[in-house]
Amino acid sequence: MKNNLRTMLMCAAFGIIFGGVTMNSFAQIKTGGYKKVAVTDAGVVAAAEFAAQNQGEKDGAEISVQSIETAQRQTVAGANYKLCVEVLLIAEGDDAEVRQLVQTVVFLNLKKQYMLKSWEEIEGCETPK
Repeated sequence: MKNNLRTMLMCAAFGIIFGGVTMNSFAQIKTGGYKKVAVTDAGVVAAAEFAAQNQGEKDGAEISVQSIETAQRQTVAGANYKLCVEVLLIAEGDDAEVRQLVQTVVFLNLKKQYMLKSWEEIEGCETPK
């Protein structure tokens, strides 16, 4: 009888311990995904402006944000911003203006420093879920 009670208590304790670990694991996975954010959010606007300026320096062009079509944020050790942005591009030494739709990912670290992770011209924006 004592052995059955002891075994049952040990099983219950293990269930609570391992059940808590499993629940924490699921919670961490869920919070790490991208979530839709308002295109007018100050962090979104700052990330879009940084991306345009940074990519413009790389390309030797003047790039300005015309509109932010969609925005998502992923909370990590800082934040990733995945944006669909319409930009106006003026190449150096060229007067022609080109409108482009781009998808960009910008990382904002805990020291409030931005880093451009990707910049890709696209045909259309995905609608965030």
